[in-house]
Amino acid sequence: SVSQFVYLKKFHALKVLRGDLECLPLPLLGSKRMTSLERLVNRAMAGEDAGPKIDDLIMTGMGLTEKEKQIVLAGVR
Repeated sequence: SVSQFVYLKKFHALKVLRGDLECLPLPLLGSKRMTSLERLVNRAMAGEDAGPKIDDLIMTGMGLTEKEKQIVLAGVR
């Protein structure tokens, strides 16, 4: 959701271009968070609705406040 939010705000386009994607920042998460993220992704791939937990883990790892998280989520829905 964070990447989608930044993309929409930065490029104002619905069409996704590779060059634009390469300009997006990637969060640097520690090994503990990466392990948790991997588990959540595996659960999502198995059909579980893990999207909100994945979003929260990434946004928390990026240091977003609760208010900022709500702004991001409202901006992509």
